[in-house]
Amino acid sequence: MPSTGTPRNRLEKQSLGSNRNLWGAPKLNALFDQLDQSLDGVLPIIVSGTAMTLTAVNFAEDQSRFRILVFAGVLTGDTIITAPGVQKWYWLINATSGAFSLSIKTAAGQAVVIPPFGAIGVFCDGVDFFALRTLDAGGQRLRNVATGTAATDAVNRAQMDAAIAASTIPGATGTARVSSGDTTPAFLSGKIETFGDIEVTITNPGADERLRVRRAPPSATKVASWALAASDTGAVFTLQGSFTLSMTAAATLGAGWTATFRKIDNGRVTLDPAGAEVIDGAAVLDLYRGDIIELRSTGAGFEVVGGRMPVALAAALTLSL
Repeated sequence: MPSTGTPRNRLEKQSLGSNRNLWGAPKLNALFDQLDQSLDGVLPIIVSGTAMTLTAVNFAEDQSRFRILVFAGVLTGDTIITAPGVQKWYWLINATSGAFSLSIKTAAGQAVVIPPFGAIGVFCDGVDFFALRTLDAGGQRLRNVATGTAATDAVNRAQMDAAIAASTIPGATGTARVSSGDTTPAFLSGKIETFGDIEVTITNPGADERLRVRRAPPSATKVASWALAASDTGAVFTLQGSFTLSMTAAATLGAGWTATFRKIDNGRVTLDPAGAEVIDGAAVLDLYRGDIIELRSTGAGFEVVGGRMPVALAAALTLSL
């Protein structure tokens, strides 16, 4: 009967009466060499192309029997290494170059990516490959770590300390630096400056601060009609003289838009909504000396939501009494 191979490493199993006078040399010596390779053998392999199948030969030296496989060469695309579908574990080293992935799998199983540099342990259950990724430092420190250079590298303590010293994080408890060159860290209340119509409010200064930034509502004195804009919301307009303000459509200003109008001298200013729009049901609203009203857009018209009663209306109510 012919010899048979072991299922995982293809070592020769002699059949009864075969290989007479050959078993010691060369048969037994070859068996020991192959067994040695399967336990601790290291095999460099130059990768060529994007697909490669490891050799697997009964009783003879082959690639997939070695325990440690070192892949080198230039990858020209994402590359798959195909290994025999038998139970076995390997140490794999990806020493290739080129910005592509290198993976190992059986003909029909699940693949494992072999990361560049270092070594990765993998196990095949006969169908799929799995990475042996369990890492437990057992409560010990990782020591003698080199300075990281790539975005995914680990960093050591000296590198971290240098980054912290150069950063804009707090220079003292509860304070902040606004640039890496700032030598006087302080609370936000001592660091924020504003100009123009930007307002900053800091609550609880010097402790658990909160910062609020908003645009200050505009204010202006008007002596003739002008175009109201959506950005005028919150504005205070001081009115002088006599004129009619042809108002922008409420829909254009937007629902919720508000503005305050103050009449400070003699004469009359008439607020005239666009088209058929009204103010509290009236086609126009006249303002006289001393009148202050807050007007809000409903999106379809306007309503008075605050301020002092118009002088003319107060006089009318007085006369009616």
